[in-house]
Amino acid sequence: MKRKCVQCGKNFTLTDSEVAFFKGRNLSIPKRCKQCRAKNKAENQGKCAVNSKPEYNSYYLKNNYSANEVFSFILASIVSIGVIFIDLSPFLKISIIGISVLFAVCIAIRHSVNKIFIEEFDTSIYKYTFYDTKAMVSHYVKHGAQTDCKNMENYLYKANLVIISKGSASKRTKDNDTAYYNPKTSEFVVVANAGYIRTYFIASNDYYKKQ
Repeated sequence: MKRKCVQCGKNFTLTDSEVAFFKGRNLSIPKRCKQCRAKNKAENQGKCAVNSKPEYNSYYLKNNYSANEVFSFILASIVSIGVIFIDLSPFLKISIIGISVLFAVCIAIRHSVNKIFIEEFDTSIYKYTFYDTKAMVSHYVKHGAQTDCKNMENYLYKANLVIISKGSASKRTKDNDTAYYNPKTSEFVVVANAGYIRTYFIASNDYYKKQ
C-alpha cells in the first residue's frame, strides 16, 4: 500500500504484513512514514525525560482493592477482635480468630497476584495521547471495562476515534479544555488545552452539558 506522509510529504509504502498488523489490532492505517513516526516517538520520549515522567513501558500493574474486598477485610478484623470479648470457650475463640485471620490473608494473597499486564505499544501513530504513562494507565484501569476496551492501546484508539468522529459534539469546558461527546455511544473525552487527553469514559448527555 502506497501512502503520502501527512507530516513530511514524502511517499512511503506499507507492506501487506504491516497493513494486516494494524487491521488485526483494529488500528487506523498510519498516515505518517516510519521515519516521522520514529521521530515523533523520540521527541515524545525526550519530553518525558525533561519532565521526569515515565515512558510507555510494558509492566504489571496491581488492581486496587474492590469495595467488597475492603468490606470483607474490615469484617474479618472486627470478628477477630470482637470474639475476644465474647464469653466462649478458649478453643472456639482460637478457631474463630484463626478462620478470620486466614480469610483476611487469603484476600491479601489473591489481590497480590491479581494484576493487569500493560503491553508496550507505539503511541506516535495517534494524534492524541495522555500526558504520561501513569495518567493513561490510571484512566484505563478505571474506565477500560466500562468503555469495552480489550487493552490499553484499544483504549487510546477509541478515545481518538471519539475526538475525530464527525458524530461527536464538542465544547469548551470551564477549565478551558475541550470536551467531546458522542451521543450515539455516550463516549466522553476531555482534551486539555495543552493538547493531551485528560480522560475517556462513558457519560450521559446531561453530564456533557454541565462541563
